[in-house]
Amino acid sequence: MPLKISSIPFVLGMHKGKVNIHYTVNQGVEYSGFTAIGREFTDEMVRGFPVMKATVSFDGKGYEAMFGWIQIISHIHGDGLERHFEVDLAPSMQGNDFPYCEVGYKPSMYDAPCNRPKTSMTWRAYTFLFQFISQPRREASRRFYPLVGFTWGYILADRGKRVDVTELREIPTNEWKRVFPRSLRKFPKWYAMAKKDSGIS
Repeated sequence: MPLKISSIPFVLGMHKGKVNIHYTVNQGVEYSGFTAIGREFTDEMVRGFPVMKATVSFDGKGYEAMFGWIQIISHIHGDGLERHFEVDLAPSMQGNDFPYCEVGYKPSMYDAPCNRPKTSMTWRAYTFLFQFISQPRREASRRFYPLVGFTWGYILADRGKRVDVTELREIPTNEWKRVFPRSLRKFPKWYAMAKKDSGIS
């Protein structure tokens, strides 16, 4: 059973859109598709963690409906403070000065984390949808600023033995201003663009 099915509307230019989010608890490797990644994953390793899938509907046509997803992760330990933020990318996409994890025509976003260190912590994702920009400042008419944002994740308790899935909730898009300065520094051109478009001095 899903934990939550949410819809978040947005407007871009003259067109209306919506992000539809399906948020569930992982039941096993076949449920979440880990069978495509490797045999080292087992049901015991992934069961109980969150599974998030977001799809985009938009009434604009063609290139108007090109979007990109950026996801930022924080890890919170015993003192409850968020000290470290990082852009969430697959290993094959790292080191390319490109912060999007998904891009395309009305692209979907899927994630099913299963990190289980032997410590208690909170894993929190900040997931943002953007109008897609292929290169910084190449498309000057577009702002590098999110259209939609939401947060979700899990808590590891009992030194990693218990997983508690946290609530998925919409967040104001200006939350981007708080998390991006600590996460985009590895992407200097995008960092400069985001800083300007977000109105941060």
